[in-house]
Amino acid sequence: MSLWKSFVRAFWEDSCLPLAGSICFITGLGWRDGRVVEGDGLLNRCTVKSRTEGSNPSLSAIFLCFAPVFTLGRAHYHLLDSPNIARRNRAGEFKPTATKESGYVCITIARAECMHRRDHHNSQERKMKRKLSEKSSIEQIRARFDQDVERFSRLETGQQATVDAPLVLNLVAQAAATHLKRNGSLLDIGCGAGNFSLSILEKVNPIDCTLVDLSIPMLTRAQHRVSAATAGKVQVVQGDMRALNFADGSFDVILAGAVLHHLRDDLDWEQMFRLLFRWLRPGGLLFVADLVTFEDSAVNDLMWNRYRAYLESLGGPAYREKVMDYIEVEDSPRSLTFQFRLLSRVGFRDFDVLHRNSVFAAYFARK
Repeated sequence: MSLWKSFVRAFWEDSCLPLAGSICFITGLGWRDGRVVEGDGLLNRCTVKSRTEGSNPSLSAIFLCFAPVFTLGRAHYHLLDSPNIARRNRAGEFKPTATKESGYVCITIARAECMHRRDHHNSQERKMKRKLSEKSSIEQIRARFDQDVERFSRLETGQQATVDAPLVLNLVAQAAATHLKRNGSLLDIGCGAGNFSLSILEKVNPIDCTLVDLSIPMLTRAQHRVSAATAGKVQVVQGDMRALNFADGSFDVILAGAVLHHLRDDLDWEQMFRLLFRWLRPGGLLFVADLVTFEDSAVNDLMWNRYRAYLESLGGPAYREKVMDYIEVEDSPRSLTFQFRLLSRVGFRDFDVLHRNSVFAAYFARK
């Protein structure tokens, strides 16, 4: 029965919705010779230009209210020119356009979040006192980590606020070693001072390591430590992980340790997960260890209160407030439910939890 339901759902989403949406969309615009004239390569946003016969954007928007979603490939999009949809675009990530020029109408469209995902985004905002738009910028995050190289070079101090940090490092290294072979390739995103890469190198060596971080001082320290531990190639890349440009299928294993919580809105997360999927070779593994939230608000509050108690046991109320303050200012973690749903959406074929305690979790996913 579940197989039949899956078939019906897939047929509806990938055939009926696109067809119905496209018919209403074209009918509303009176399109002729529609074509994509601009896009970002990830299909998060594109502009469609079409020749018309007497159509106008306002009238078209009325028709679009009845078909706000359509599909290109397997990616869902909202037509933000619809007033109904535009009103829902509270965050203002996209500026809808519907303009006429030389007998053409140009309509800008953008990737949609399904209703449950948009609701999740709103509930995520409610769980945090500070809005996503008010969180630390990339430059502010980089500046903080520039000053913390020495602390993050020592596990006992750099990961003190992370529950079960030594255990997670060892689990990730052991799990990665089941797949990573000698002379394989590893990408360590948000590598810090190199602790995760070093843990894997204790299990498998030599391997080629590509280290990525915002902070140049962190990268310098990581390069020195990792180069001393392997005869493989060690490459360093400084920059925002969302702007990296590796060839498809470049790595056997990708590590993302305590870095994904710096992503902000749903589109940020989806774009990053699509990049991670692309960079892995077929059969390659992604390992994530990070701060997480819970979907249920009551359970989320319970777990964060437990974490506050843990921090207080380490350094008293002052230390607890210090850590919680920078989490509030800098971090925007998501639940495992959200991340697993996203892994499935972008193409990962299986994933599972390696470890979870309080508001920290480690998991892997296979391409």
